[in-house]
Amino acid sequence: MDHERTKSPYNKKSDIPKKYNWQSLLDQEGVELEKHYIKLLNELGKESERFKCFDYEEILKRDKTNLDIFWLKDESLDDLDKLPNPKIITNELTKELESALEQLKEIKEDFN
Repeated sequence: MDHERTKSPYNKKSDIPKKYNWQSLLDQEGVELEKHYIKLLNELGKESERFKCFDYEEILKRDKTNLDIFWLKDESLDDLDKLPNPKIITNELTKELESALEQLKEIKEDFN
């Protein structure tokens, strides 16, 4: 999700440090991907409260035992006037979905 926010039409700054970028995940597969992902999440949790792993006692102290994560909201979305035009967003999403559909068709053909 953070990766998508850096692309058009949003063009937002990534919240994820560069050394933990999307490409670092794409470069891995299987067990190595799982290990890398776990390491990435642990490291992010050390660097920022936003990505911290909270144990149950900490959640209870915050009185956040329901699953509403409003306290992690994205502050860049506060000003609705700065959001991209919905037509731009839907066009971008349509392109991405069409691309994903084409990839699925290719995979399906590989199985035939």
